[in-house]
Amino acid sequence: MRTERARHDALRRKRLGDLHDADPIFLTRRRTPYNRDAFYYHWRRLFAARPEQKEGEQVLQPLEFTPHDIRHLYVTEWLTKIKKKCVRDAERARVLRQGLQRRMAWRSPLTIQCYDHSFTEQEEEEAYDAFQREVEQEQAEACIVAKQSTKTRSTEVSSESPQSKAMRQAAADLEFWKDDP
Repeated sequence: MRTERARHDALRRKRLGDLHDADPIFLTRRRTPYNRDAFYYHWRRLFAARPEQKEGEQVLQPLEFTPHDIRHLYVTEWLTKIKKKCVRDAERARVLRQGLQRRMAWRSPLTIQCYDHSFTEQEEEEAYDAFQREVEQEQAEACIVAKQSTKTRSTEVSSESPQSKAMRQAAADLEFWKDDP
């Protein structure tokens, strides 16, 4: 924006905020919009100029993508690098993310979430999977303990039935209602 585009802009505008909504972001040397056809023209020339392949190598197929795809890849790679480098430094990560936001000339700080969502979704799914395994493990352990407890109680011989034991307990609980003689 500040260098290449400003050089080819008839009005020498250097900031995204100076452009109207209909103005192109990318310009050619002829001051025309750098559109998809222009991009692919250059991409195909670069692809055709690649070194010849040796026999037995897999043939490289043409790649179809847009300039926005490249921008998305750029942002995603930088977000990945920031995340890896700033694992224990949340403040540095925040500052770097803000710098990336300014570099990409996004008006809204929420735009970065469009690029960052895949990380958080994957992390959320991994965290949930781990949580689910943890809960299932706890349930399995509780089930084993319950089975062992049931086996222990069934081996004990009791002369008193559970109903009579409950009745005796209830009567003992109500002893405070008796009148003193």
